[in-house]
Amino acid sequence: MAASVIRPSVALGIAAAGAALWLATAPAPETATSAIQLTSVGSPLPMAPPGTECAELLCTGLIGSGQSPTPSALYAATMTPITVSASGLDPVSAVFRIFIGNGTAENPNAGLLIGNGFNGAAGQDGGRGGLLFGSGGDGGAGVAGVNGGRGGNGGNSGLIGNGGAGGAGFSDIDTVIGGTAVGGNGGNGGHALLIGAGGAAGAGGDAGSLDDPENPSFATAGRGGTGGNGGLLAGDAGAGGAGGFATGAVTVVSGAGGDGGAAMVGNGGAGGAGGRSLAHGELADLTTGAGGAGGHSVVAGDGGAGGAGGNANGSIIANLGGAGGAGGNGGALTGNGGDGGRGGNGDGFGANTGGTGGAGGSAIGVGNGGDGGAGGGAGGGSLTDGGEGGRGGNATVAGNGGNGGSGGNSVNSGPTNGGRGGDGGTGGPAGGSGGDGGAGGKADSTLGTGKGGDGGNGGAPGGGGGAGGDGSSSDGDAGNPG
Repeated sequence: MAASVIRPSVALGIAAAGAALWLATAPAPETATSAIQLTSVGSPLPMAPPGTECAELLCTGLIGSGQSPTPSALYAATMTPITVSASGLDPVSAVFRIFIGNGTAENPNAGLLIGNGFNGAAGQDGGRGGLLFGSGGDGGAGVAGVNGGRGGNGGNSGLIGNGGAGGAGFSDIDTVIGGTAVGGNGGNGGHALLIGAGGAAGAGGDAGSLDDPENPSFATAGRGGTGGNGGLLAGDAGAGGAGGFATGAVTVVSGAGGDGGAAMVGNGGAGGAGGRSLAHGELADLTTGAGGAGGHSVVAGDGGAGGAGGNANGSIIANLGGAGGAGGNGGALTGNGGDGGRGGNGDGFGANTGGTGGAGGSAIGVGNGGDGGAGGGAGGGSLTDGGEGGRGGNATVAGNGGNGGSGGNSVNSGPTNGGRGGDGGTGGPAGGSGGDGGAGGKADSTLGTGKGGDGGNGGAPGGGGGAGGDGSSSDGDAGNPG
């Protein structure tokens, strides 16, 4: 009884020792004898079963017996490889990646704590950065059939890091004959959380189709995206995206520029420029994109500049340039207002008008108001008018008011008028002068009447009025000073 219990136990111990020697790749020990004697029992261990070619304990104890041995559990365990996940990471690395690591194409988001987001695929958003450290990934460019052709948004950052840039919208240009072409909107810039810059926004996609007399073409371009916000403690905001260009024979709508992002302690983002509109057919109805507004600074920093308005060309009905975007306000403690954007030009065979310049941003704390944007020019039509200049921004506490923008010039063979100059902004009550009014636009007519634009009024206290514009023709008339 004792021998039957002891003998298997001893055999198992010898088997384990043999496995350890095999795993260590040490040379196999020479067999001194084919029988192993237990001194305490006096009974020999059995040899390999009759008919086998392997009589060693490694075969009989670990692998099994017979001509087709079945591996024992101990031997099978030593031969089992370490498993690797489908992603190529062992379990320890996979757990580590949850918290620390950059995003990938399969998983665009960074680790929960540290890492940068991966750039988005076509039409998809960029990955977010890690919570502690990491920047967001850029949004992917828009494609047809995915999210309406919109560009992907930039990913947001963690506590420290920058927001990702927005992707450009899909451009639908000359893909169809006649019909309707539509460009995708640009993606928004990603936001910074605590310290870092907001991401720039993506541009709107262009739109235009080939002419077909039996199938009129319509075109609507995409709008620019909105810039990302700067961090709560520090960081500039991202710029807005430009609007898309549009061209067609019937109805043409170009994209508006996107607004700039806001900043807490830093500068507001600039507004994006409006897109250009172009008539294929002379009877096309044009709507031209305005410039985006500049972003505000909340605590300390300058407001962003407004975007320029888009230009309008080619219609015999009317060509109206897009309005310039307003400048953003400066911070509550300190900072200047952003300048207004310039108005777009109107040029064609119809009644043409330049776009109005954007107003300058105000200085909320200590600082100067932004200057107004200039009015857009006009030319070539039956009746042309230059655009009005934008008003200068006010200084709220201490600082000078912004100057008014100049009026747009106008050139035509028939009646033409220069644009009026913008008024100057008000100076701060704790010290500062009012801004000067903008000069009136010049009017130049070869056959009709040319009237220069009036100058803008000066801001209080002490702002000078703008000079009137000159009228140039056989029946010219100068504008009045502000």
